[in-house]
Amino acid sequence: MDFTGCFWNINRVINDNRQSKKFIYTGQCEISDGRYFENGEIISDDGKKSLSSKSYIWKPTGQGIDSYFDDGLFFHRIDLTCLMPTANHLCGEDYYEVGYDFKGWPQWDAEWCVQGPRKDYEMYSNYSKL
Repeated sequence: MDFTGCFWNINRVINDNRQSKKFIYTGQCEISDGRYFENGEIISDDGKKSLSSKSYIWKPTGQGIDSYFDDGLFFHRIDLTCLMPTANHLCGEDYYEVGYDFKGWPQWDAEWCVQGPRKDYEMYSNYSKL
């Protein structure tokens, strides 16, 4: 699986259990030159819209990709030796778990579950290559 130099459409659903709200995100991301950058629009279930963007540093390893925050702190490893890798990350007291699904490559999914004293949500993202 080669992510580099690619653009992807993103369709995402975020279920915020703390606020009992659902958010829909549509956008695009580019993965190139060791960077993951996405931007798009979030619409809440009450119709409020806002723009969103985020970026990460992606460093290929022998068997996957190491993802870092922009400040250089390690986030998680994407293991590309299997089609459905998982990873986790502890941020303070908030625990992040992710499951990737690459079985339909070049379409792929990421499912996040985040729980802790500050956050409680699930996020389902589908990526389709442009």
